Amino acid sequence: MREFYSITELTREFDISTRTIRFYEDEDLIRPVRRGRTRLFRPSDRHLLKQILRGKRLGFSIAEIKEIMQMYREPPGEAGQLRLMMKRIEEKRAELRWNKPGCGTNGPSCARSVKISKRQSPNLIAQMNLA
Repeated sequence: MREFYSITELTREFDISTRTIRFYEDEDLIRPVRRGRTRLFRPSDRHLLKQILRGKRLGFSIAEIKEIMQMYREPPGEAGQLRLMMKRIEEKRAELRWNKPGCGTNGPSCARSVKISKRQSPNLIAQMNLA
């Protein structure tokens, strides 16, 4: 495994801009090592970047991603982390029900067409590698 990745390598790998990576750094989501003005990203930073991008694809805001990531950096422990994650997934499910394209103001009738069940929620956690 490599010791460090450059910002250019990560932008190419994930097809994102350097500004995006700097934004995530400004938001304290990733913390690369600095050598002068050069950012050096550890494998753990690369993994976090991958998780941030997954969260964005799943529809989580930067604030929600930050909250989820912070939860894994500090207590309340595994049970508290799981409860918060399940709460966030339920909130996202409700949002998806109301915001599904083509639903307009018919959110409740469209809710039946959104196929994210409670049984599938652990799969969302697994997709983010947060389980």
